[in-house]
Amino acid sequence: MATYTPRLNRIMGKRIRPVLESNWRFIVLSAIGLMAGAFNVDAQETSTDGSDNVSVADGRTEVRTDKGPDQILDVDYVMYEAPKFVSPPGLIEVSPEPLKLWLQALQRSDAQLQRTVIDTIGIAKQRGMPDLDQALLAIVELTEDKSLPLSVRRSAIKTVIRFNDKSLIPFLVRQATDYGAPVRSLVEPALVQWKDDSFRDTWTNRLNDATAREVDLRTAIEGLAAIGDIQSSDDIKAIAKDSLRRVTVRLCAARALGELHREGLVGDASDLASSTTSRLDPLLAVALLSRHEDNEAKKLLQELAETEDGFVKAAALRRLLAVDPKIVKTVARDAVHHSDYAVRDASADILHAEGERADVAPLAHLLSDANPTLRRKAASMLYRFAKENSLADEVISQTMGVLDRDDWRGCEQATRVLVSLNYRPAGDRLVDLIRHPRGETMIAAGWGLRRLGDRQHLGAMLGRAQEIFDRFRSNEYNADMPGPHYLLAQLFLAFGEMNYGEAENLMRQYVPRNLTLGERARGAACWSLGIIHEGETVDDLVDMMIERLTDTEALIPEYHDVRHMCAISLGRMNAEKALPALRKYATMRGDGVGRACFWSIEKLTGEELPPLPPSPVFDYEDWFIQPIKEKPEE
Repeated sequence: MATYTPRLNRIMGKRIRPVLESNWRFIVLSAIGLMAGAFNVDAQETSTDGSDNVSVADGRTEVRTDKGPDQILDVDYVMYEAPKFVSPPGLIEVSPEPLKLWLQALQRSDAQLQRTVIDTIGIAKQRGMPDLDQALLAIVELTEDKSLPLSVRRSAIKTVIRFNDKSLIPFLVRQATDYGAPVRSLVEPALVQWKDDSFRDTWTNRLNDATAREVDLRTAIEGLAAIGDIQSSDDIKAIAKDSLRRVTVRLCAARALGELHREGLVGDASDLASSTTSRLDPLLAVALLSRHEDNEAKKLLQELAETEDGFVKAAALRRLLAVDPKIVKTVARDAVHHSDYAVRDASADILHAEGERADVAPLAHLLSDANPTLRRKAASMLYRFAKENSLADEVISQTMGVLDRDDWRGCEQATRVLVSLNYRPAGDRLVDLIRHPRGETMIAAGWGLRRLGDRQHLGAMLGRAQEIFDRFRSNEYNADMPGPHYLLAQLFLAFGEMNYGEAENLMRQYVPRNLTLGERARGAACWSLGIIHEGETVDDLVDMMIERLTDTEALIPEYHDVRHMCAISLGRMNAEKALPALRKYATMRGDGVGRACFWSIEKLTGEELPPLPPSPVFDYEDWFIQPIKEKPEE
């Protein structure tokens, strides 16, 4: 009888609790469009061990190098990397075959059908379908019909704009002029993006039109800024200073002025900065100075950076980062404690711009930040300080201080920094952290102990592994708890990499079929047992692994990871009796069990691997209408 497990739960289509992985939050900052991480630092690093030895010929790699990584390391699972199978990426080739049918449908008088066809052609353009010039011509010709329903005309204009063909600007201008606001509202933003001045007079007149809609007024302001119309500055400045205007319009005007002028706006910015009429006014002051680099502008930005308002402070810090980050270093070091994420993020980038010893402690504070993007970025910055700025001693000192505290966020990121620097004394603290109550922290600690590879900690690691196994057997833990489950996988992998034979009895408990013990931990046990017994055929272990590899016919088949790692270990243990099973499941398609079987066959027999299959080619099958494909005769 099948045991109830989370995997059975998934197969039966019932709801399960989501795995607790780190969720990335994307923060939209202040209204002036400040983006978190504008400085060139990746918020999320790629998992890497620093090796560069992938064989393109057979799509695999097995040996890891010991050279220091170029980027900070992330938690990984070595069983997926040694050996690593690289599959050719899939390709998308968009066939123009449905186009003939679409053009026929476009000639029908059904407005709804015409709209659908036109919208589909626009999507096809975005997806890269070739040979769409004929379709574009057909759409342009369709719009010449003055009786064309407005909804169809708007769809046609949207699709024409998607083609990004500036030779059609006269056509678009004529359509906007002839059919008014419904079409003009589509055309004008495109002209702004293309920096075309066809509507210069219209936009200039609109600045003083009290009846103009807000969206049209913003488009006019943006358009005049895009084409560099300095003559409109006075009218735009009047809008920016008008406290009775809506916030979005004033902000748009301030941005436009900032784009138009590299100097001469400090006085206006100073008036706005000292204004008590609206909280928005100091923010407008920063926008006005978006291209100013003179000393007066820097001084005013410094004053704005020292305010406590999050929007204003973040905007000023970002501008000073681009102009002269040195003059605001002191402010940035204190601002890492600010309650506003945008302020802390800008401060981190300023501190990283020219790393000094005094900048390390404030960045280390951000390892415990509530925002996952920022704390990961801070970890990357600290690692780069240590590698590139000769600040390794200070980075290690400050990061160890974070590791010694119990904040789970800080401990997780500090582990990444110290392990990436191969700082082995951190191992003693990591032994404590494998019992941390938070899953992310205990997993990172187990990973860190594995990466550091200090054998003096193996006894404590085995004790923790045995404790987790006992709690699984007592149902205190289950595979839906990624903390202890994935920690155990890291510990098992460490036992294999360090050839720790004392852990074999425990890892053997994870080879027989038992879906309640979790996929990753069982896969790690199978992988490590193959490492420990490499070149040595252990008959009873070989039999168990063959049984796991071939367990595909049950109502709930064996876990993929378990079969994958068993296939690899059978090759490592020179298990010639496993050849029939390996040949049965060997395939070069995919990157899992089949490839692992071929890898082991090569180790056992010396047979060359077959070539990788060509990249799979896909086409979109979701068009609203497409030709019927005849099935090949059997």
